[in-house]
This record gives sequence, structure tokens and C-alpha cells, in this order.
Amino acid sequence: MSLLILALVAILVASWHGAAAFSSVPSNSKIPSSQKFVKVKQILEESSAFNITQVEGGWQTVESLAPHPKQTLVDYVMDYNSGDVSANPSHLFALVGLLQAQGKGFTSDLVDGEWISVLSQEGTKSPRLQKLVSKGDRKRRAPAYANFDINTQEFYGDVPILKYGSLQSTVSYNPVKDAHDVFDGKIVLRRISCDIVGASWKWWKLPRIPLPLRAKGGFLDFVYLDKDLRITKGNRGGIFIHFRPEFLKSQQKERLKGHENESGEGI
Repeated sequence: MSLLILALVAILVASWHGAAAFSSVPSNSKIPSSQKFVKVKQILEESSAFNITQVEGGWQTVESLAPHPKQTLVDYVMDYNSGDVSANPSHLFALVGLLQAQGKGFTSDLVDGEWISVLSQEGTKSPRLQKLVSKGDRKRRAPAYANFDINTQEFYGDVPILKYGSLQSTVSYNPVKDAHDVFDGKIVLRRISCDIVGASWKWWKLPRIPLPLRAKGGFLDFVYLDKDLRITKGNRGGIFIHFRPEFLKSQQKERLKGHENESGEGI
């Protein structure tokens, strides 16, 4: 039982520990696309959070993904979860960097509510059990949630593990100025400090068991946040992507419609 608790602690801690963000993001909304990429490239080169060696094809690949990074990332996630083996993992690192360079960090109004986990990319230093959970994303029997309540300043995790397990956690959070960016002269908040204030474990039909897990001093960094998409990053290199439930449904519907049209069933 003690080994199980230690393993569950590893998952909880890994899911919110954050990494350093970009220090400064200049505005480029009125600059031609070629010049925009020059500025974005400069941002990425100066960032300790971005490693071009992780991207197959280097800067040429990054530039090819730069025009529409959000939709390209969404397509990547949908391909990955459909079992498409052609989804290039190195493109994920490039797209995350491009989106972070847009300067859209933590905002209370945008983060409030339900979020479904759609992709977890473990880092090289991620715990072994976290890698197991991450590999199970595509075939997960039920969605994993990480929902925010801005009134209580808490977020609630519910993660199915293995075939019959379920791990729930309650985390108290508070926005902080550490690892912030500057965009158009305005501070972009990236980090929230996190304290575990509750956790429980359920296996199959057995009663849910409260776990004596309490921890202070964690943090989570927001790479990108808008009304549809949330990207956060862990200090062990993990990347965690969430969609709004309604956005995920709309993407699934578009995919289904596209497949029907390709097969002639929708004509």
C-alpha cells in the first residue's frame, strides 16, 4: 500500500510542477509574416524553455508550422488520439514553443470551468508511472479532467488509471509573478503556486479511499490559454494539453464529417 501511495504522489506532483517561461515577448501583430517569424525565432533562441534540437528538421520545420500553430496543434492532438502513427512528436515541441511566443498566459476568466486532458507528453525525467499513464492516453476508458473553480481558487483532477482505478485530487492555487513574460509592455502571468489539499483513490466497485496526501510549494506554468485550449508545462519536461469538452466534441464531429465525405457517405 505504501508503494501505491508513493506512486500516486509521483503522478500528482508531476502534473503541476512548472518550468521557466519566456522572459519577453514583443508584439508582432502588424508585421509581415516573414518578419514575424524572424522575431519569433529570436524569442525561441533566447528562451531556456525551447530546444531546437528536439525538432526534426530544425528551424525549417518550425517556420513551416508557424502560420497557424493553434489549429496545427489541434490537428496533431486529434491525429495522435486516433492512433495516427505519422504524428511527429518533434512537431509538438515546435508548436508549443510557437504558441507560448504569442504571450497568452494565465487568465482567471478563461481558465474557469471544465477541461478534458487530450494529450500528456512525458519528459525525460518524468516518473516511470507517469510515463505509463501518458502512454495510456489513447485507449483511456474514460476522459481525465482537470477543472478550475475561480471562486474557491481550486482545481480538481480526476484521472483514470489502468483498467479500474481512479485518482482524484484537489489543489489550491494562487497566481504569482514568478516566470512571467512581458507582452506589449504588459505582464503576462504564467505561473500559479499549487498546494495539494485533498486526494482519494478508487478501485473498481470498492469504496473511495481518502489518501493522506498533502503537499505545499508546487507550481504550474501556463504555456498557452484561450477559450478552447490550455497548455501547461512541468519542470520535468512534461507537456499537458487540455481542451474544453465542447471544443473536443466539435473537433470530433468535424473529423467524422470529413471521413464521411472522403468515403462518399456524406455526399
